[in-house]
Amino acid sequence: MADAPAPKKKSIKRLILRRRAKRDTLWPDAAGVVFSPASGGWTQMPRTIPMIASLIDELCGRDKAGRLYITLWAYEFGDGFVEVPDPAILALEAGYVTNRAERSFHERMTILRELGLVRAAPLGLREFGYVLLLDPHHVIAKMYYKKPGKVPPHWWTAFVARCGTIGITLQSKDYLLAFDDAGFVDVSEDPRLS
Repeated sequence: MADAPAPKKKSIKRLILRRRAKRDTLWPDAAGVVFSPASGGWTQMPRTIPMIASLIDELCGRDKAGRLYITLWAYEFGDGFVEVPDPAILALEAGYVTNRAERSFHERMTILRELGLVRAAPLGLREFGYVLLLDPHHVIAKMYYKKPGKVPPHWWTAFVARCGTIGITLQSKDYLLAFDDAGFVDVSEDPRLS
């Protein structure tokens, strides 16, 4: 399913300047009171992450793992790799504040792994010492095609529209179904490789 191509750099710069001019017209002091990436302590993540977090929460019932998913993205530096400094800290940042916070962290990480959104590697005795954040767009699209009914249709149509609006091209159904659950191409039935 092909969507509109991503905007070019010049049009992005013009958009930023237009938005900033409108913002400064509405709030003349905005430049001094909003967070600036130049001050440090910021991260970049796909604009669809809040929407994906809401789907995660919808799919996992009471055990809301969407907040933890957003927290993991805050620890990522553009390469999908997260070193978990201390599960208790991440649990607190994700809003798990009871005396079973680390257990909640572990349970929610297990959910994220089962959904196929993350991979994990141990560090010492901790099962989740390192995390790899997979491209959520591919994971969600694959889930939609491979497990019909799991992703609600109303959510899927809104997701596809949002992806198109922000320039994310979702892969085709055939492309996504060519990968197995570990992310490897299934070549067992490809006649070109016999």
